[in-house]
Amino acid sequence: MRLGWDENTKNSPDLAKIAEDNGIKMLTIHGRTRQQFYKGLADWKFISRVKDNVNIPVIANGDITCFNSAKKCLFDSKADGIMIGRAAYGRPWILRKFSKFLDEGVRETDPDLLEQKNVLINHIDSMFSYYGLELGARLSRKHIAWYTKSLPGSSQFREKIFTKISLLEIFDEIDKLFEFATEKLAA
Repeated sequence: MRLGWDENTKNSPDLAKIAEDNGIKMLTIHGRTRQQFYKGLADWKFISRVKDNVNIPVIANGDITCFNSAKKCLFDSKADGIMIGRAAYGRPWILRKFSKFLDEGVRETDPDLLEQKNVLINHIDSMFSYYGLELGARLSRKHIAWYTKSLPGSSQFREKIFTKISLLEIFDEIDKLFEFATEKLAA
């Protein structure tokens, strides 16, 4: 759920209570209104009003992109947990990193490029297995872009990859990009 429709109708505390009274066991709430969509900042403090109004676990979502924002969101919202959204696009390992940080106070670094490449290849291979060749190729493009956007040479890579449909061609281009990126970052 979101905070409400717009700034004038932030009715999530009341809706959460109605939902709880009708049997839900947990609630996830995004810290923006529907009208905001993804503009502006998530209002984690307003989520605390929802938490204060119910007796079920509340999970906070919105603008959680780093260790500090995860910790601040939990503090401001009084939520029982957090849900990571767009920040995990192309970086699924951040779920492990945030969990380790919140549970143990350990700030893990991102995996090395070889592990990142292997995660990407396994992800794309799974998409092709599930969706088939044509749909798998089309749907995998955005994921490939998310995984590679911060790598040197990624814009030229995306131009090449978006015309490929063969899984072997895609894997070949991924290998070339990660080899190039490894060399560039080592220099």
